[in-house]
Amino acid sequence: MMNAFDELIALPGLRRLFDLAWRTFGMNPALVSMDGQRVIIFEQEARAQPFCRALNALPGGTALCAMCDQSKFLEARRDGQALRYRCHAGLREFVIPVIRDGQTIALLQCGQVHDRDPSPAEWREARKSLMGAGIRATVL
Repeated sequence: MMNAFDELIALPGLRRLFDLAWRTFGMNPALVSMDGQRVIIFEQEARAQPFCRALNALPGGTALCAMCDQSKFLEARRDGQALRYRCHAGLREFVIPVIRDGQTIALLQCGQVHDRDPSPAEWREARKSLMGAGIRATVL
């Protein structure tokens, strides 16, 4: 018997929806299981944002992104509300609960975009976060 997450990822229109988000907004959504252990991303390598790809290639970069994502997943699950936030590197992210019959069955994550130029204060904050994690700002 399939669980709700498996039923969701088996929907024939899911890939078309993700492709539409990519073509329309330039963002590649991820569908995340409620335990955070399963992530569905179509064409992840081809559609990764260059900044994120560079960040994840650095020692500790992937772990820093995962830690940021996990904290926001927990918040979205707990509150059952969509979140719009800036990640540790200063990019805009969204986490949206997927609800069926009043129950959250997955989280939709998308973003990794600048919706506007960061202010000098926002850039300093992102730089401080990256340097605190041991990632040299001169690399980025």
